Amino acid sequence: MHDSPPRQNVFDTGIRASHVAFQHANITSLKYNEDIHGHGTFCASIIVQHAPKVQMVMIPIMNEMGSGDSQLLAQAFDMAIDHANKNQI
Repeated sequence: MHDSPPRQNVFDTGIRASHVAFQHANITSLKYNEDIHGHGTFCASIIVQHAPKVQMVMIPIMNEMGSGDSQLLAQAFDMAIDHANKNQI
């Protein structure tokens, strides 16, 4: 049986790490982006609610206006792969 906690990358608007849902969560944000829209925080809180031991990596792919493009998504994939390789995940 696999003993390590589940891992989840989240590509969204960012995360407000001070939110009460993340009080005991294991979240790494690879790029700072205060989630002014709340969508990334909401999605991440659902994941933490259903998988409290998850190791989550938040990678913002949307700008302050709540929009993004394929270049930001491609950069996010590269960041996730680099993070996984550096941490031997």
